[in-house]
Amino acid sequence: MDEGSGFGAISGGDYAGFNADTLTAFNINTGMHGYRYRVIVSGTCTPDATSGWASLYINEKPEISKNPDDITVCEFDGASFDVAAGLTTDPVYRWQYDLGGPWTDVPSGPIYEGVDSNILVITATDALMDGISYRAIISGECAPDTISLDALLTVHRRPEITLQPNSETICEDDNISFNVSAGLTTAPTYQWQVSINNGINFNDIIDNSEYSGSQTNALSVINPDLNKDGFVYRVILSNTSFVCGADLISEEALLNVGLKTIITNRRITFRVKNN
Repeated sequence: MDEGSGFGAISGGDYAGFNADTLTAFNINTGMHGYRYRVIVSGTCTPDATSGWASLYINEKPEISKNPDDITVCEFDGASFDVAAGLTTDPVYRWQYDLGGPWTDVPSGPIYEGVDSNILVITATDALMDGISYRAIISGECAPDTISLDALLTVHRRPEITLQPNSETICEDDNISFNVSAGLTTAPTYQWQVSINNGINFNDIIDNSEYSGSQTNALSVINPDLNKDGFVYRVILSNTSFVCGADLISEEALLNVGLKTIITNRRITFRVKNN
């Protein structure tokens, strides 16, 4: 046997029949790949006869040395999953996905590439792909096939505003709310702002005795007085759990605050609303 440094006699170990016409090897492993064998035949007469050599080639069974990882992306972005077949001999790859039923082979195109390679590429994701799991099946020269762990695709929707805040006209001391809708934005966060100089500069609002809901989709202005007449409001929308694009700023909404009418009769003063 030649392990790479020249031929030597076999005397035991993981071999049987080393003094017979058939040599049997046990516990075949990768390290034996490329070993060379020959036999020397001797008898009553000389000289001995030496056979030609035969090489041992070992095909590795399918294995996975790296599983695909979960991935989170923003809608419309690309994504990819990769798997490593380790020492598998002549690996063949087949990607599958779970759409809520049995696992199905991923079709090639129009958004999928590399369905038969170690890297599955999704050229463009959409929100409907959120929650789809992917896995790879690896086969080779030897059986059985091996299956990777599942990898989850999470797709976050980008910020959007589907309902803008409206300008409002009220009487002093009447509560009022400004509302906005973030549509299907993933995990939206809100920050309402106010401008006291006709929209030239805006400052963040915090919840206090004058405002509530400053970080929600509905800002309440509590008992506004005439000093708030002409104030301009807007909201900044983002999704900070996984940033997808730039923040969105809503349209501006103007607050008009009117003075209540005062009626004086018999020395009694009444304050009523303007209609």
